[in-house]
Formats: sequence, structure tokens, C-alpha cells
Amino acid sequence: MTSDNELELEKIEKELKALINKAGLTLLDYFGKPLKVEYKDAHNTDPVTEVDRSVQDFLKKSIKEVFPDHSVIGEEDSDISDEPLSKFIWVIDPLDGTRNFSQGLPIFACSIGVLKEGKPVAGAIFIPASNTDGNILHAVHGKGAYINNSRIKISKKNKPKAGSLAGLPGSFNNKYWFSTKLDRIKGETRVLGSIAYELAMVASGVLQYSALLGSLAIWDVAAGSIIIQESGGSILVGNKGKSKTEWTKFESFYTEFNNQKINSKNLRQWRKPMIFGSDGIVDFISKNIKVQPYWKRQLRHLIGL
Repeated sequence: MTSDNELELEKIEKELKALINKAGLTLLDYFGKPLKVEYKDAHNTDPVTEVDRSVQDFLKKSIKEVFPDHSVIGEEDSDISDEPLSKFIWVIDPLDGTRNFSQGLPIFACSIGVLKEGKPVAGAIFIPASNTDGNILHAVHGKGAYINNSRIKISKKNKPKAGSLAGLPGSFNNKYWFSTKLDRIKGETRVLGSIAYELAMVASGVLQYSALLGSLAIWDVAAGSIIIQESGGSILVGNKGKSKTEWTKFESFYTEFNNQKINSKNLRQWRKPMIFGSDGIVDFISKNIKVQPYWKRQLRHLIGL
């Protein structure tokens, strides 16, 4: 007999795939056309367009029509509530890689993750693909991960391979360094400009790992986390210290709140570094990555390195 939980996940999966497809086609329709770009910060590093807002509004409205008792969090939210969240929470990044998108670089994504009491249970990521209507990576807890209709699995490697591609942030050398044994085999690193796109590349095997060492937001990784887990991958989450980062296995976005009441306001403030890849690779990286001493970072800043 099918349980109520399984029935709910089946309903979520059906709606999730329909919505990510519609959102992705909307992005493709806007792509390459003139856009008005605004910025959410004083340094003009965090752009937003009418496409971001339009797609998010469509997704939030559609989700609430089908699941009126579910909560929805979007990156572009302006009405942030401190009301308690529902058991199921939809987390939306309507356009990840806005700068790429607005300047004509086809490396961007739409990302929708679904949490159940803080744990990712379903997710979908739309990414553009040459001469097609794009690719959709999707997963539901216990059912595996797929790109369109094809099952995907992360290769079970114990260490990175020197000639393979990997994801590192552009700011990596400002704060971190790899041990000699990892630095020799870290791979050919890339900065893609879209976290959701990067996680899709890890899940599909294009990138052997992604070490996202900045302060990730929940909408950056909610969908990618379940897709990578269901593709056989592993995720470590870091707690930053002055001299090193402590890495633990990622299980839930609620872990750090220690049974506090969770609302959209404090969940939006979730910020952590994470490492994604096979069990062996993420373990190897976590043991061979170091935080540069503060004095060394200051010296690099002073001499302009």
C-alpha cells in the first residue's frame, strides 16, 4: 500500500517537473534579448532583472495553487515573514547566473528544491543545452536522479584526477590553499558563474567535484543537494573557524538551529560552505584544504596579490 508520504512526494514530483520545464522555457524565450539590469547591492555585484522576478512570481503562484499549505521561499522575496514554516518548503532560485544570462553567456539555471522539515526530498534544475529546449535534472528521495529521462550516477572515485574538470570559486586563493598532495591532482578548475549549473555538472559527471567555499544561501543548493545525493554523491558542510573549517556530512538545513523555531527569515540567513562529489573525493578534499592564516591574507591584500 502506498503511504501518504509517498503519495505527497509523487504529487510534488509531478508538479515540480512541470514547473521547471515552464520556467526553463520562459528563460530561453528571454535569453539573448535586451534586459534592464538592476543591482541589489551598493557594489553592483548582485544583479537582478525582470526575468528573475517574473519567473519567481509565476513559480510561487503556481506552487501555492496546488499546495496551499506548503511554504515557499524565493531568492527575490521582498516580503520576508517570521511566521513558522510548513512541513514542506519549496525553495526557488528563478535565475541563477543572472550576470551570465544578461550578457549572453548560456551558463545559467533555474533551481527548485523541496524540503521536508529541513531535509531536501525533491529537486529540479533547468540548464540550457545546444539546439534543444534545455535539459532538466531532477530527483526525488529514494528514486534516483535523472537528466531528462536518463538515470545519472556519480563515479565512485577516491581522489580527484589531475586531468579532469572541477569547480572552485574564483576567490579560492584569497583565503584557502590545498595541501601539496591535493594540489597536484586537483584537476582543471573552472568558475562557471552559476552554482546550480555547477551542481548539475557534478551530478551529471562533467565536473568531478565542486568545492563551494563561500557563504552559500539555501536557494543556491536546495535542489542540487538532493540531485547529487540521489545520483550517489556525497555532501560535506563546513563550519568556519579562524584557522580551519570543520566538515561534517550534510543532512538538513535545520541542523545549525538546534531545535529553534524555524521561519523564512532565519532560514534565508543560512550561510555555509559545502563540498560536492563522490564520497571519496569530498573526504579527500576536506582533509587537504586549509584556511590561510589571517596575517598571510592581509599581506596578500597589502601587496595586491
